[in-house]
Amino acid sequence: IVRLIDTKDHSSGIDYRVKDILQSHYPEIENACLSLRSAHPLEVKCGDKGFYLDDIMSVDNNFFKVFSVPFISGNPSLPFTNINSVIITESTAKTLFGAENPLGKDLFVWGEVPTTISGVIKDFPDNSSISAGLLVNAESDRFKLSFSCEDGSDLSTYRWPFQIYLQLSKNADPDQLVDTINAQNDLLKPYNEQVGFLKLKDIYLHDPTSGSDTKQGNPGLLKLLTVIAFIILVLAVINYINLTVAQQNKRNKDTGVKKTIGATRINILSQFLSESVLVTFLAFILGALLAWMFLPFTRSVLNTNLEFSLLFRWPYFPILLGSILLIGLISGSGPAIILSGIAPVKVLSGFTVFAGQKNYLRNSLTVFQFMISIVLIFCVMIVQRQIQYVKHRKLGFNEEQLLRLDLPNVQENDMQKAMALLEEFRRSPFIRNISVTNSVPGAIRVSMGSNIEHTDKNMSVPCLLVDTAFLETFGLKVIRGRNLEPGDYGRVCMINEAAWKHFEFENLENKRFMNGPDGSYAIIGVVNDFNYSSLHKTIGPVCIMVTPRFSPTAINIRFAGNSVGPGMDFIQKTWQEMLPGHPLKYQFYDEWFDSMYRSEERFARTIGLFAVLAIVISCIGILG
Repeated sequence: IVRLIDTKDHSSGIDYRVKDILQSHYPEIENACLSLRSAHPLEVKCGDKGFYLDDIMSVDNNFFKVFSVPFISGNPSLPFTNINSVIITESTAKTLFGAENPLGKDLFVWGEVPTTISGVIKDFPDNSSISAGLLVNAESDRFKLSFSCEDGSDLSTYRWPFQIYLQLSKNADPDQLVDTINAQNDLLKPYNEQVGFLKLKDIYLHDPTSGSDTKQGNPGLLKLLTVIAFIILVLAVINYINLTVAQQNKRNKDTGVKKTIGATRINILSQFLSESVLVTFLAFILGALLAWMFLPFTRSVLNTNLEFSLLFRWPYFPILLGSILLIGLISGSGPAIILSGIAPVKVLSGFTVFAGQKNYLRNSLTVFQFMISIVLIFCVMIVQRQIQYVKHRKLGFNEEQLLRLDLPNVQENDMQKAMALLEEFRRSPFIRNISVTNSVPGAIRVSMGSNIEHTDKNMSVPCLLVDTAFLETFGLKVIRGRNLEPGDYGRVCMINEAAWKHFEFENLENKRFMNGPDGSYAIIGVVNDFNYSSLHKTIGPVCIMVTPRFSPTAINIRFAGNSVGPGMDFIQKTWQEMLPGHPLKYQFYDEWFDSMYRSEERFARTIGLFAVLAIVISCIGILG
């Protein structure tokens, strides 16, 4: 199994039509399927209850042929009986229906058209890169969850990107097949120019593409933790060598007596090495016991579901046994070689191996230990300062007391209630500003080709679809051009400083963004750069479109003064009164952006624990 990737754009999102083209022209492809996970939580209504699910995935029927998905109920040979069928996992079924049998029941997923549950499957394993709680039919146009276009007026530029998995025949040569496909690239035009294969086993740690929706590991972090763990092991070996050499006088007498009564050097070497291997084995047992005891803590720090039994599976257990032997031999070989080579007469006459220079080895090893500890302390300080920087850096907009309230996909009979809800919010004394948008900073879901005339800098630009209150609500500053006015709906847009620099404008006269729901938009102003994603990404061009023709996804609320507490009580009460069947989902922007760096905080804690462990080991060595 391989995943198709776009090697020119380094993207894993490829138009769904490419799947059928490849499958019909290349017999080496036994099967192919579509997969796309929703980039944001979707509302699911079950009877009079509403839920937000963030693990919805759009797939086709072939998905269940390419991948092994165990069915609890339903027809595995035809999981989706029609385009309005859905399949849910065992845990999602319990969440939505409790102990009831969900088969044949209706769900409203992101719209007014009901979908019918046609199958229940077992939960995806924790160690699966691909996972979901609810699977919808990709054959349905409304479940093609991602869309892009270069020109809104040109249908030929419309794309619906999916992850495309191919199951190759056993005799197929993947490299040769890729070369053949790219040699006949006219088949894939206009969807792709050059494709490549990414093996399924490489997806977790070695995915070079953007836009992937599978679980991703961090190979750099794994290498770093491996190096630090190795360093700590070296510190422990140094301690053993130091302590063994420090006891040389006592051991010399023991060795001398044994040699006097006939022990050979091999006997002495074997004794020292067997002792060190035994000590290492006892340390392994104690270490494994401590690892098992601290496993819940380790899981919380690393945010992963580690299993202790993994240590005793193939091939890890033989590797561990080999490591015990190797570490024991390395720890004991130095002292064994030195102390076993002394003549008995010298030992018994009070000879000291390192007389006059005995401190050189131990001092060098001790200096090395503390050097490593100091380096780790500096690493901890640097990582902590970086995290403090990203968490307290200004985002470019005022995130204080700013709330994002997710708007459900209300049905037609609830639309008037939703509008009345907005009016109630606007009349509240607790709320200073309100802006209704499609996409928000931190979760932009729309990108459009700029198609600006007289420039070769055109690109696909992330777009915020907003109302005229957007700039004031978010506290953005207009640094060129004019501000938004009430009559600007459907006619104008604004860009950020990064877009101004990218398109190399000298002025805004006659500059138009030639794409969008209503066609072209006059660029009337430039706003300051702001973070529309995490600080992992450089701020790039962004377009703020003022258009009434969009499906709103969020209400952005800025509270007045110190009224967050009573304001939230008012919002919750009003929501329950006017939209009781829809779940209330919200998050403050400062908390939301802060949560984007949770993995870095976990990483810092991990490095900190390693550093403390290394320092403690070094100090124990000095004490010894």
